[in-house]
Order: sequence, then structure tokens, then C-alpha cells
Amino acid sequence: MCRDRERTLAAQLSHQEQVNRELQENQAQLICRIHRQQDLVVALQQRLVLLAEESSRDAELLLQVRSELLCLQSSEVKLEGLVEELHEEAHCRAALALSLQAELHEEAQSRLAMTRRVKKKKKKLFTDCCPAGVSIVPRSGPLVSATSLSTVPQFASPG
Repeated sequence: MCRDRERTLAAQLSHQEQVNRELQENQAQLICRIHRQQDLVVALQQRLVLLAEESSRDAELLLQVRSELLCLQSSEVKLEGLVEELHEEAHCRAALALSLQAELHEEAQSRLAMTRRVKKKKKKLFTDCCPAGVSIVPRSGPLVSATSLSTVPQFASPG
């Protein structure tokens, strides 16, 4: 059950990291788009000045350019808001990823401590059950005396 929990947490962490990468890519794309639109706004503003100086009979065209400029500026404000939201979401998801990572670490530490306790109990049981100096043949490896064991061997089953 603990392994399933570890796998679940690891999968969640992996998924969270993927989502964070995707959010960062989206954020970078939106920032790039804002920069392009800002460049376009500057170009449109310069064009507006040139058209006004060249001819007053192009008033209709000037109004159209002005309208497009206002639309772009409105879009820029909206995009900046979206970028800020994405940044906040990425921050929240990063915090969640850290939390999941800490939880996974805590779980691993708990499992390690439990494994050590079980090994210690098995070793104590083994040394209590087997007199010193008695050699035991584990499933694999050389002969081992009960007094020289640092870990509990796996015994060959009878028959």
C-alpha cells in the first residue's frame, strides 16, 4: 500500500512538473506575443503620425488605424493580465510540487525506518534462535556463522 502511495505521489509530482513546464511555455509564448504586439503598437503609432502629416484627406484611414491601435492596446492589457494569472498559477503549482516532494520524502523516510526496524528484529530473532558459531547455508553465497552476520540471509526452504 505504501508503494502504491509512493507511485501515486511520484506520478502526481511528475504530472505536476509537466503541467508547470507547459505553463511556463505558455507564459513565454504570451510574453513573446505581447512584445510583438508592443512593437506593432509602436509601428502603428509611427504610421499614424506619418499619415497625419502627409494628408488630411486620409482621415478615414487614420480613424481605422486609431481603432486598430486601441484594440491592440486593449488586447495588450488583457494579455498582461493573463500572463500574471499564469505566473500566479505556476507559483501555486510549484508550491504544490514542493509539498508533494516533501510528502514523498517523508514517506520514504518512514519506510526506511520501518525496514530498518524489521531487519533489526529479524537479526535479533535469528541470533536468539541460532547459537553462536553454528554455520548456516544461505540460498546463495559462502558459509556464514551466526556471529558474523551483518544482515539476515535468505534461507533455503526444505525440500
